[in-house]
Amino acid sequence: MVQRARYGCNTVNSRVSYQQLLQHDKLQPNVKTLLQQISTKRNLSNRSQVKLLRIARTISDLTNESSITEQAIQEASRLNGGGSAGS
Repeated sequence: MVQRARYGCNTVNSRVSYQQLLQHDKLQPNVKTLLQQISTKRNLSNRSQVKLLRIARTISDLTNESSITEQAIQEASRLNGGGSAGS
């Protein structure tokens, strides 16, 4: 329901475009930095980075956060096969 309210249609985080994802969730500088660190460490493609953001957005939704958090990025990285993120 949160996702439908955010995007105004039946679109969910797993299917939303990258542009829509960022339009509705401006990433904080610390979150951007962490994403860049993880991406560099794991040599993630752009597609993998977007997938990580989508997972992190869903985790943030489940914890009632209005924006993507560092903790959500770290958890998404672990769930996506990244082990310990940001260390």
